[in-house]
Amino acid sequence: MITRILWATDFSQVAERALEWAMLFAKTFDASIIATHVAPDWVRYYEERGFVGWTEGELSQALATIQNVHISALTEQMNERVEQLRLLGFRVESALLLGSPAVQILEYAELVHADLIVLGSRGMRTLKEHLLGSTVARIIQGAQVPVMVVPAVAPAESEIRFKQILVPTDFSAATRAAIDYALCLAKAFGAQIHLLHVIELLESVGEREALQELERMISNGLKQWVKECMGDGYEIPIHVVRCHHAADGIALFVEHEGIDSIVMSTHGRTGLVRFLWGSVAERIIGQVGCPVIAAKAASFRKALSQLNHHPTNAHFKFDCYNCTRSAI
Repeated sequence: MITRILWATDFSQVAERALEWAMLFAKTFDASIIATHVAPDWVRYYEERGFVGWTEGELSQALATIQNVHISALTEQMNERVEQLRLLGFRVESALLLGSPAVQILEYAELVHADLIVLGSRGMRTLKEHLLGSTVARIIQGAQVPVMVVPAVAPAESEIRFKQILVPTDFSAATRAAIDYALCLAKAFGAQIHLLHVIELLESVGEREALQELERMISNGLKQWVKECMGDGYEIPIHVVRCHHAADGIALFVEHEGIDSIVMSTHGRTGLVRFLWGSVAERIIGQVGCPVIAAKAASFRKALSQLNHHPTNAHFKFDCYNCTRSAI
């Protein structure tokens, strides 16, 4: 299911936390890790804009000197981390790229046929990306494979495990793709899947009985939906809760039930922006202490359809500053 894991790092603490999850998945699926760092291309950035009082030649020379020193330090840091991983028995490749983190990571993930992108929920932002949206958001929105976002709020000493998987649902067909993907993960890790729907209604005294009936109807509807989709061979616990915001309800459920990971589609019946990316998924990633695996329904289906169909001995060519590869 997973043979190549692209780990995007900015050498921060949360990136190292993300690496621990990448290592867990690499062990479970006997996958290789592609360690990737994207450095800003200051030469191109400032050459395109220019500085008043500087000639083009002076600018290019000064920036090239600064960038080369920076790249040299990053290369040494990356090589050291890669060697540490190889000593632990992992098959590791590395790439140091130049440019926009989101653009470079997305393009490189496609080029190397990565099955999963793993990164931390903080870091890797430039001034431009503060204005246009975070790197994490842009990667999730543009990725053709599932993306695991490891939160910055998780305690460094907390246990890395994958035994309780939560799939939030809005009754859409996109949820089915997320469930199918979660089922494959559950089989590999021996994990239990939970299906959750959050009713975004505030309770008043007069509405209490009606809301309780709504919960019952939704719960029964979800059970029937799961039975029609999955048959009788797999038991998925159904949960229906009420909260003023879906993200808060999901975050509270994760905390109370000891959920290890969330698998969610970035499209749903209520649309990309409303349901699972903009307001909900972004808030979830900022609140929960477990990883969130997010993808478009098509990306989940593509990942499932490519089981045992990965290219072998593929020729890699990419415009990166420094790439190293080991046999896969």
